[in-house]
Amino acid sequence: MKNWIRVNIGWLVLFIISSIYIMVREVDSMGTIQTPEMKLCQMMIVIGFFSLVASLRNAWHQKMNVQQTNEV
Repeated sequence: MKNWIRVNIGWLVLFIISSIYIMVREVDSMGTIQTPEMKLCQMMIVIGFFSLVASLRNAWHQKMNVQQTNEV
């Protein structure tokens, strides 16, 4: 269980760092100036990715809990 919490904290830190990076940068790697609309679009992509990862991890965690409960 402690590993599960550590991994979740790691994902949270990664999400916060990527969010700050997107909101702070003025120009992306191709030299395009980042407008608020582009930043919002990029944030929606990042949120979607992390939501997908979180839902898959949650489903897997629940499945493991059910299996452990059935073994007892």
